[in-house]
Order: sequence, then structure tokens, then C-alpha cells
Amino acid sequence: MIRMPQIVPLIIGSIALLSVISSAPLFRQGSISIEQGWSLIYLGWGLGMLGVSAIVWAVSHERALLVKRPPILVLGTATSLGALVLATALIYPRHTTPSLSDVSTDVFDPPEFALLAQRRDAAGATLAFDLATGPLQREGLPDVIPMQFPSDRETLYLTSQRVVQRLGWQLVGASYQEGRVEAQATTRWFGLTSDIVIRIQADGRQTRVDVRSASRHDLNDAGANARFIRQYRNDINRQLGVTH
Repeated sequence: MIRMPQIVPLIIGSIALLSVISSAPLFRQGSISIEQGWSLIYLGWGLGMLGVSAIVWAVSHERALLVKRPPILVLGTATSLGALVLATALIYPRHTTPSLSDVSTDVFDPPEFALLAQRRDAAGATLAFDLATGPLQREGLPDVIPMQFPSDRETLYLTSQRVVQRLGWQLVGASYQEGRVEAQATTRWFGLTSDIVIRIQADGRQTRVDVRSASRHDLNDAGANARFIRQYRNDINRQLGVTH
């Protein structure tokens, strides 16, 4: 006969894990909003904590469980901890990065969208960069700054397009004359779209590159746009053999 203290963590952990895992497919198929998706993740985190607490309670009332390790309790531990770890990994960036949806290496004169402007407009996303967020970005994302390269403008233009493809982004368009490359990227969990514009300008004997990444849907990007910019920076540095 299964004792209640042993099955409770499994029930709680299963619901917790299902809550977290289901958030992405339910949002992607349009069954829930992004806010509801995050609510499911937070619910899973809370239930995961409750499941772990139930495990501690069960073991404290029957020390022999530490030796016997019944499968049902092991499964309860696995599901509760699994939900807790996964939910924490998703939630953590939302609480450790600035609440932004539009990030740029140049917060004073950010790159402007051209080909992507129509798509953003159709999605109801703003085109203008909120200059008031500049101080928040500079404080919370001190590494997201303009990039300087010794290579010429043409090299940066061509390499930027290769980087976009290497990162798995969708190349929307490019203009050498205007020094601009535009692309789309999607977040790993919810599949939210971010629009990215890369501006390439001659700067004396060097070439300056600025990147702007803006979400279409979420007010808090959970660090996604800064991550896209860092991915570009790290990959183009590797391609050019540059260390910053």
C-alpha cells in the first residue's frame, strides 16, 4: 500500500513539471497569452518548492526512506526538483536584468529599422527607441556598448551577414550603401521574435558597429535582446580574430 507522504511529492512534482513544460507549447499555439505563460512557470516554481518541502517532511517522519529510497519517492524528488530547476533557469534572467524590450549598443543614436519597420508596425511594436531607458541600460548592461574593429567597412558588412546565418537568425535584408544588416531571431523557450538591426560605419581608421535588438511582444525580454547582441559580438570577434 502506498503511503500518502510518499505519493504527495510525486503528485505535486508532476503538476509542477507539467505547468512549466506546458507554458511554451500552449503559448506557441495561441492558447494562452505571454503573461499566462509566465504565470504557469511561476506556478511550477512554487509547486516545485512545495514538492521539495513535502519530500523533506516525508523523510523527517520516516528516516528509513533515506535507505529504502522507494521508487515513488525518487520520482517525486525528480519531478519536483526538475520543475524547480527549469523554472528557476527561466525566471532568473527576468529578475537579474533590466526590464527592457529594446536594447542598443548606442543608446544616444540607436540604429533604425528599415525593412523590419513594416513588420514591427503590423505587430503593433514601437519603432522609436525610448531614449529614457538609456541610463537603465548603461547601468544594468554595462557590456552592451559600441564595437570598434580594425577591419574595413566591407569586411564587417560581409562578415555580419555570415554571423547572422551562423547564429541561425533569419536574414531579412542588407544594404552596403546604408551600412545596415537586418535580421530576426527567436527566443529559445517561448519563440518570441526579436528584430535586429546592425549598423556599420567608418570611424576614422576603424569601423564602428552598433547593434539594436528589440522584442515585438514582451515588455520584459528576460535578457533575450542583450543575449542576442552578445552572441553577435562574440561570434564576429571569433570570425575576425579580435579580442575585446
